[in-house]
Amino acid sequence: MGSEEQEWIEQPGGWEGDKIETATGTVSVDNDDDEEEPSGGFDLFADDHPEYSFPFEVPLKEEGKSIRLQLEGFKLDTDEAAQSTGVTLWQAAPRLAEYITKEREELVEGKSVLELGAGLGLCGMVAHHLGAESVTITDADTITLRQMRRNLETNCPNSNAHSNSIDVRQLIWNNIDQMKDCGKFDTILGADVIYAISSLKPLFDTVAYFLGKENEGIESQPRKQQRSFVLSRYCKWGHISDETVLEAAEARNLVWTHPSEGIYVFRLQEE
Repeated sequence: MGSEEQEWIEQPGGWEGDKIETATGTVSVDNDDDEEEPSGGFDLFADDHPEYSFPFEVPLKEEGKSIRLQLEGFKLDTDEAAQSTGVTLWQAAPRLAEYITKEREELVEGKSVLELGAGLGLCGMVAHHLGAESVTITDADTITLRQMRRNLETNCPNSNAHSNSIDVRQLIWNNIDQMKDCGKFDTILGADVIYAISSLKPLFDTVAYFLGKENEGIESQPRKQQRSFVLSRYCKWGHISDETVLEAAEARNLVWTHPSEGIYVFRLQEE
């Protein structure tokens, strides 16, 4: 039985605090910048039809065959997306979905997969259709979770009746009770999940937990089976540089490769 869900709405800059741990110490960072972030109120002249359908084609191994996903959400520049970041499809998600499709044998097939900050749930659902043994798609935002569950019902009907399961659950980063409830994973996915400098600490603490021995019951694995966190970056809110992100990862003993534009693959450094 999972932990009871908490009411949580995630907006850009919604994490409290302004400090980030790096490999060389803890530094304060000014979150103010020249970018205009989405505001809290609703626009009287907002789009009368903000809903939007996001299609994605999942190529199967059988030549010429594919599965078409149709995710329902809201247009990017609407009040709904400003109020809750996960109800639209950010550009990094298709990029990550395409990458795991290309690397399906190493990262997905027969693996247990966790998606962090999943939003509409695209990457987790793609992993499910690519043959993951199990998929858990998560978000902290309670509005997002409702929309994600609707998309799951539409795009993965009766999925849990088959050998490869997929489910949705709330995961607030660094919430140890929720993290323990999630289980153990081979591959962790995240697409455009960094909105505020102060979110880097809970994000990478959570990643380090799932990649490391702290995740109860996981023993050391051979390199070819080493667990991975695949991060896709496209939108750089608050001018958070890749270098800042990588320093936060290094502080948690994570090493990385950069196999393609916007894609970083993190693994726990072997002792």
